[in-house]
Amino acid sequence: MEELYQIYEVENRFEVLDILDNIFSRREEFPDVINEIVDKKIRPYSRYLTMFLEDSFIERTSNWIERIFGDLAPKSLKNKFKTLRGFLSRLNLNLERWDSRNAFL
Repeated sequence: MEELYQIYEVENRFEVLDILDNIFSRREEFPDVINEIVDKKIRPYSRYLTMFLEDSFIERTSNWIERIFGDLAPKSLKNKFKTLRGFLSRLNLNLERWDSRNAFL
């Protein structure tokens, strides 16, 4: 996995192609899970995964909401959303608050 993460630390597309060629040529050394990820997620979409290297107007991550949430939300709140229990408890609190504000009297 460390070699796959190197793709996002390169400066140009040629370095990405070198890394991918190296991974593809040594595929028998990797577990089946890694080979499956490479075959289904990286190989067909490698051009799109590294498009930000060619075009300076494309962000490294295109998920702006995730980036804003990561930058602005306090760590305690982010940790609550990492588990299903934390997410559901937060959702229930918001529903209770909404019900109390919008209840018919």
